[in-house]
Amino acid sequence: MSHQDVTAESPTAIPRYVQAFARNVAQRGDALELLRSLPDACAALAFFDPQHRGVLDKLAFGNEGARQRERSRLPAMGEDYIDACCREIARVLAPSGYCMRWVDTYGLCEAHHLRVADCLKCVDLIAWDNLRPGMGKRSRRRGDYLLVLQRPPVTARNWRDHGIPSRWVEKVDRRIHPHAKPIGLIERLIAAVTLPDDLVIDPAAGGFGVLDAARRLEREFIGCDAAQSELSDEPESVAKICRRWQRRYRRKGFGRALGAAS
Repeated sequence: MSHQDVTAESPTAIPRYVQAFARNVAQRGDALELLRSLPDACAALAFFDPQHRGVLDKLAFGNEGARQRERSRLPAMGEDYIDACCREIARVLAPSGYCMRWVDTYGLCEAHHLRVADCLKCVDLIAWDNLRPGMGKRSRRRGDYLLVLQRPPVTARNWRDHGIPSRWVEKVDRRIHPHAKPIGLIERLIAAVTLPDDLVIDPAAGGFGVLDAARRLEREFIGCDAAQSELSDEPESVAKICRRWQRRYRRKGFGRALGAAS
């Protein structure tokens, strides 16, 4: 089922069928369908990097297709669909569990996360500098933001790494995925709020960097991506995904934060 199939009916409609999702593999699938297949309060942490066309439409430079051809090919998520995913994430998180939601400047200024503030409270913000100037009608974008959302009750007692800076500098290799995110920061966050064997979920997994980080930290993972063209119809093994990341991502200059504690 595609994102459009869900939003065409209702973002909260029950899917017409439920795909069987496996743990600790890279697999194709619909984000909302994966989340609805999970039981209540089963996960300690979720990452969510929704893909939507709204930002490029708003900027309307006229050449975004040439600049970001790969990004523009990704299937879009409507705002109602994204909100429905966030509410499902809140349901599957354990009490006081965290959702790390990636957002760009436009989404942050528009405060999109406040639409689900009744079930996911914003408790922190990390600014990521990817050292790559992007587009912008005024200032040029250079990275994204990570909203740290928490399912109530809100507490800081389950956050164990107080050395994570609020401004994180890390290069990424966008040849892996147009929305590649900093694996060094992802690793630190997983270690900060989860324990071995805890479940980490990523319903819009992109290049499956969260899978790689979770497995190296001995956490369980479940996630999918609707647009990962590299994936066959069969789930990709942990060994294969880790080899791919080691070969294409963890090279000199990538996967390490600059000036951050290791």
